[in-house]
Formats: sequence, structure tokens, C-alpha cells
Amino acid sequence: MGDGDIEVNDGTTLTKGTYIYIGQEEMYIEKIIGNTVRVRRGQDNTIAQSHVGGSPVLTITGADDNLIEFGDDFGFNGNVF
Repeated sequence: MGDGDIEVNDGTTLTKGTYIYIGQEEMYIEKIIGNTVRVRRGQDNTIAQSHVGGSPVLTITGADDNLIEFGDDFGFNGNVF
């Protein structure tokens, strides 16, 4: 998906080269200047979407990734009920 700039309350809490989640969208942080974050939107098959100011920004770290067992599909088998 496309690049975009987002404004956050405190850019010092984020790290370039990591992923964040806002709503149902995953983004990759390319650059941080103050509280402006340049992101690559719609990562890992998520869809770029509009977000309301003040939405929580959740970080995804390497430590988070390490907690996931290789091949774990979180119980998702592709069926939608």
C-alpha cells in the first residue's frame, strides 16, 4: 500500500524499522521526525483505513514476534462462521 505521515502524541515512544497497529491496520515505520511518523500502510494483508485522532497506537516488537511459535496460525483454519 502507500506511504503516509501520521501525527502521534509522542514520537519518542516509537522506533524506526518496527511495526505499529492502529485499529485494524498494520503499518511499518520508515521515519520519525518529532511527532510525525512516516509509515508504509496496509502491511501484512491489512487494509489502509481512516483513523480518528487519538486512536491508540499499538507497537509490535521483535520480542512480540519471538513469543509466536513457528507455524502458529492462532487457531485460524480459514473457515469463516
